[in-house]
This record gives sequence, C-alpha cells and structure tokens, in this order.
Amino acid sequence: MLEYSSGLAKLRSEDYKGANEDLSIAFQKDPFNHEILFARALSRGFYGHYTGA
Repeated sequence: MLEYSSGLAKLRSEDYKGANEDLSIAFQKDPFNHEILFARALSRGFYGHYTGA
C-alpha cells in the first residue's frame, strides 16, 4: 500500500506530521491492520499528538 510505505519513510526521516497524514489514509483503507495503527500511534506520539496516539 503506497500510503503505508510513504508514511513509514516519513517516520524514518522524522517528518512525523506527514507520516501521520499518510498513515491515517492507509488506516482508513485497511482499518484492521495493526501495523498501520502502531506506526500511526508512533508518529502521533513523536509529534506531540498524545490524545490520538
């Protein structure tokens, strides 16, 4: 999935807000994928969006 791959790349490059946006799109497409949900929680935690992490 393109958004998941892009989100992981942004997470690695410390673009946490961009990672969250891409991973949120990926999660909408596959809401039962726990790897997407975990990566999105990491991105939200790193950029300070704790309530949604």
